[in-house]
Amino acid sequence: MAHRLNRRVPMTAKSPTTKHPTTKQPRASGRKTAKKPAAQPPVRATSNNIAQRAQSLRRTKAINVRHTSLSTGDLARHCRVTPATIVNWIRAGKLDVYETPGGQYRMEKDKFIAFLNSAGLPVPPELQAGRVKRVMVVDDDIEIANLLAEALLAEGAGYEVAVAENGFDALIALGDFKPDVISLDLMMPKMDGVELVRRIRSNPVTKATRILILSGMANSSVEVRRAKRIGVEAHLSKPANLDDFLETIAKLAETIV
Repeated sequence: MAHRLNRRVPMTAKSPTTKHPTTKQPRASGRKTAKKPAAQPPVRATSNNIAQRAQSLRRTKAINVRHTSLSTGDLARHCRVTPATIVNWIRAGKLDVYETPGGQYRMEKDKFIAFLNSAGLPVPPELQAGRVKRVMVVDDDIEIANLLAEALLAEGAGYEVAVAENGFDALIALGDFKPDVISLDLMMPKMDGVELVRRIRSNPVTKATRILILSGMANSSVEVRRAKRIGVEAHLSKPANLDDFLETIAKLAETIV
C-alpha cells in the first residue's frame, strides 16, 4: 500500500552578495532569489519482516474470503505480453478485473481462463482443472492477517484465502471454507490458538488440515509445546520472514492430495 509522505514546502533563499577582498561592491538594485530544490521523500528500505510490513497497512475490516485471483504480472506472464499491455487491455475493457484497496488490478482465475478460450489462447497447465488449495490465516492483528493474505494471493499459486481475527470466528468458518492449510496465532481473544488446534484435530472433517503456528512465543513456551503435542506441522516465531512463511505454506500445501 502506498504511503502518503509529507513534503516540505520549498523555501526561497536570497542570493549572497559577492564581496571583493578590498573593494566594497555596490548594492544591486534588484535582488534575485534562488529556489532550493524540493525536499525529496525519504527512501524507505523494503523489508520482508512480517511485522514491519504490516505496519504499512491501515485496514480495520477483515477479509472474509478471497477467491483465487491473478495479478497483472501473472496475466502478462501467462499471455506472454508486457504488464503495460495488460493495463492497456484493462483500460480498453477487454479484461474483467477488480481493484484492490491498495489500487492493484486482479482478475479471477475462471474469468481469465474464459478470456483465453474466447481469444483462442492456450490455457497454461498450472491454470487447468485441478483442486484449488485453500489457506486460512487466523490472527487477531488484522494488519498482519491481511498482509499474509495479500502475499499468498500475489504468489500466483492459485490459493483461495480466508482470514479470521480469532479462534472462535475461525472455527465457525472452518465448516464452509474447509482449508487445506491454516496459519494461526496462539494468543488470541475469544478462543486461543491451542484450543483451536484441539478442535481442528478432534473433528473428522478438519483433522487432516495442515497447521502452521505463527506466534511470538518461543518453542519452549507451554502453549507451543501443548499445540505440538496435539498436532501441528510447522512453527514460525514472530517476527517471521515473509518468504519463510510463503515457503512453509507452499510445502504444507504440496502434501495435500
